[in-house]
Amino acid sequence: MNGNKAPWYAASLSWIFPGIGQIYAGQAVRGSLLILFSGVCYASLLASLMSSKVPIPVSFVILVSFLVLRVLISIDAFKVARKSNTSEFEANRKSVKDPWLSVFLSLLLPGLGHAYIRKFFFCVLYIFVFVTLTALSKCSVYIWVILPIYSILVCFHAYSAATNYRGFKKTIVGLFTILVIALYTTHTVVPWVTAETFVQISNPAIGPSMEPTTLSGDKIIVNTFIYIGSNPKIGDIVIIPYPKDFYPPKQYQNLLRPRLVKRIVAAEGESVQVIDDKILVNGVERKFNIAEKWKTLSQAEIALEVESMKPYLRFAVSEPYVVSKGCYFVLGDNLGYSVDSRYFGAFPKKDIIGKVVKICWPPSRIRTLD
Repeated sequence: MNGNKAPWYAASLSWIFPGIGQIYAGQAVRGSLLILFSGVCYASLLASLMSSKVPIPVSFVILVSFLVLRVLISIDAFKVARKSNTSEFEANRKSVKDPWLSVFLSLLLPGLGHAYIRKFFFCVLYIFVFVTLTALSKCSVYIWVILPIYSILVCFHAYSAATNYRGFKKTIVGLFTILVIALYTTHTVVPWVTAETFVQISNPAIGPSMEPTTLSGDKIIVNTFIYIGSNPKIGDIVIIPYPKDFYPPKQYQNLLRPRLVKRIVAAEGESVQVIDDKILVNGVERKFNIAEKWKTLSQAEIALEVESMKPYLRFAVSEPYVVSKGCYFVLGDNLGYSVDSRYFGAFPKKDIIGKVVKICWPPSRIRTLD
C-alpha cells in the first residue's frame, strides 16, 4: 500500500478490539489510550454486573455506553487512516467496491458484506447459516469457538469475492492474521477469562426447586469472583454443578454442564434438619426472606415432580446432618420439590461456581438478588 492505510480495515480492527485500528493507522499513542479507556469501561461493566447492589438498568446504561464508544472508536479509526492517505489512493479506493468494507460489514453480520459486493446468493446463505447455528447452539462453545471461526471464514470470502481482488499477497495475509488474532482475543480469550474468573450469564436447569426466587427460564448473572479469598455467607444463592453420582432429569441431560441453583442455609460444623418445611440449624429455626408458599404447579405437575424425585431417595442423608469442614448445606427455596443437600449432602466450597446476583431475563423478571 506504499504507506497508505485501508480505512475500513482500521475500522474493522477497532470494531473488534477498540484502539487497535488507530495503532494500525500510525497513531500508536492515540490507540493505546483508547485501549486503556475501553478497558476501564469494560471493567466498570463487569463490576456493575458482579454486584448485587447495582440495579440492572445501571448495568444496561453502561453496556449501551460501551457499545456507543465502540462505534465512535471505529469511526475515529476510519478517519485517522483516511487522513494519512494520499489523494490518489483515496480516489482509487472510492472508484471500486472496497473489499475491506465488505469485511467490516461481514463482522457486523455474516453475509452483509456479500450484499455490498452484490453476491446475493452467498449473502442469503451466510445469514441463514448464522441464524441456524445461533438457534441450535446451547453452549458457550459456539460463542467462544465456532462463531469466531465462522466470522473469519465469511470475512475472507467477502474480501476474496470483491471485484478488485488481485490474489494472495504477503500484505493481505499479514493483515488477515492480525484480524484473526484480534477476533480470537476478543471473542474467545476475553469471554473465557471473564466467565471463568469474574462473571457468567447462565441459563441453568433450575426447575421448580428455587421458586419463587428463581424460575425455570430465568437467565441469571453469576459472580464467579466473589468467593476467591472469601467464604460464602449464609443465605447466599449459589450455582453448583450436579454432584458426582447424580444424573440430571432426562430433559436436562442434553446440556453440556447441567447445574443447580440453591441457597446456602448452613456452614461447617452446624447441624441441619428440615421438619415440616422448617429449617432447623443447631435446633433453632433459621428463616430466609422468601415467600412461604409458591403455588404455580398444578396437581398433575406436583405429582410428576414428586415422582421424578424418587430415584434420588437412595442418596438421602440422615438427619440431623452435621456439615463437614469446608462444606455448605444447600437447599431449594421451594423445599417440597427440591433435590438438594438432603439427598447429596453438604457441598464443598471448592466446587461452588459462584453467587447468583441478578436475574437479567425475561424483562418481567429483571431484578437483583441480595
